[in-house]
Amino acid sequence: MNRKNISQPFIWTILILLLAGCGSPTSTPALVLPTATFTPIPSTSTPTLTPTTTPTDTATPISSPTATSTVAASSPYLDEVNVNLQAFQNAFNNASNYVQTPTTDLSVLLNENWKQEAGAALGELNEAASQLESIDNPPPEYAQLDMYLKSIASETHEMVNNYGNGVDQLDPGALSSAVNNLGNISSYVNNATTELNKYYSP
Repeated sequence: MNRKNISQPFIWTILILLLAGCGSPTSTPALVLPTATFTPIPSTSTPTLTPTTTPTDTATPISSPTATSTVAASSPYLDEVNVNLQAFQNAFNNASNYVQTPTTDLSVLLNENWKQEAGAALGELNEAASQLESIDNPPPEYAQLDMYLKSIASETHEMVNNYGNGVDQLDPGALSSAVNNLGNISSYVNNATTELNKYYSP
């Protein structure tokens, strides 16, 4: 068969007819999606934004020691611990709300009165922690109790520092760290209270 008999114009005519039947090579078929699948469901409640750094755990108020009356063996050390630990617990319960509130509502940090009240509460707590760690020369049998007291004081100083940075710099991360410190303090205080109560008669 002689290929020269097929003229070039004839080939172009055939290609044009084929392209017309198939559509433009650059066009893409449109996808028809079922509308039922993508129908938005109206929300029944208004969504609220919460900071991503909000801790899941919150510190709970700590109860005062039950050791308030008779001691198995009189000890000036235990008496001083009991008084100072109760003072710390009162300050802790007062300050804990100030520490936790900014993690859900940063706007309070723009309220100068609120900030002053929070600063005063944290200052009292920090001072109460210093009183706990200043109890010197624990008898050997109270070494475990003394360790808890020192842990309370150390964690409190760190918490106050984190909280101060969070307030000054409007830093949610620092405020979240302060709340974590708060939870640790609560655990240490409960441990110290349990240890202290061992030395008191029922």
